[in-house]
Amino acid sequence: IYQMQIPCRTEQEENEAIQQEKMETPEKMNLKGDD
Repeated sequence: IYQMQIPCRTEQEENEAIQQEKMETPEKMNLKGDD
């Protein structure tokens, strides 16, 4: 998981962004992986 690399965002903003990314580009999320 890479949320620690983005300190300029709050947890809520980060979570919302991740949710939106998953909905918009599920294929890209699979390519990135959540290691």
